[in-house]
Amino acid sequence: MDALVLAAGRGTRLRPLTNATPKPALPVRHAPMIRFALRAVGEAGATRVFINVHHAASALVDLRPRLEAWVGCPVEFLREESLLGTAGTLAKLAPRVRSSALLVVNGDVLLPPLLSPLVRAHAAEDSVATMLVTTHARTELARSVCVDGRRVVGVRVRGRTSAQTRRVVFCGAHVLSPAALTGLPPRGDVVEEGYWRWLEAGRAVGIVETRAPWDDLGTIARYAEGQLWPADDFVDGPDVHPEADVPARTRVGPVVAGPGSVALPGARLDQVVLMPGARAQGALRRCVVPAAGAPIAFS
Repeated sequence: MDALVLAAGRGTRLRPLTNATPKPALPVRHAPMIRFALRAVGEAGATRVFINVHHAASALVDLRPRLEAWVGCPVEFLREESLLGTAGTLAKLAPRVRSSALLVVNGDVLLPPLLSPLVRAHAAEDSVATMLVTTHARTELARSVCVDGRRVVGVRVRGRTSAQTRRVVFCGAHVLSPAALTGLPPRGDVVEEGYWRWLEAGRAVGIVETRAPWDDLGTIARYAEGQLWPADDFVDGPDVHPEADVPARTRVGPVVAGPGSVALPGARLDQVVLMPGARAQGALRRCVVPAAGAPIAFS
């Protein structure tokens, strides 16, 4: 099965951490966050994985051996000189897809390897697409999906609603049939250019609902909280990297300290993420400390 991991976005909500690093390459407990998406598509049976890249692309391209080890199959990069959007990326990739369905996963999701049921459900149904959804997440309008039973009837704020429908949250993973890849424009968003069009045409869009731990790491707060309080054992990595100099006496609350980070004498750290090479001094609470620049507070 072919799979696509989306990794080309600029990560604007995570600036300044993403000024020179693509969001999926940011470390989560000392290894790039994209590893969660890659492990998930590998477990689901992917035999060929595409990763689209744009902003600071070399930071991901240079990781190819580690990426292929996490997913267990060859990785090919799709370079975008300008951002195409999810619909544009899919349209460009469509002629190269060889499998009967394409598994698509966002590169910034925090999820365990749980996509096999999604792939099986899509294969068993006559759906143009099948989405992984949950009710156990902080709902955002952009991820909100309206469902009736096991069928999607609306996405974001558009679509049919009734007393029988309910709102769930899209987990950033879906399976698309070949029919879904035809007719997409060279640029645009797959929700606007795909899902809305499919629903308006009466095409079936299915769901698989999961109760497994899930989150996206697209904001400073979620990026920090996702590693300070890991949802499950699949979020691997120690609190303090062996190459960090952050003594226990400086940690008065949860701390994740990357390689080369240092807590200076007198530091008192509570709910703090120290990026690789960061230097922490004084009393810091609920912030991310980059290697250069001021601490970034989150609420």
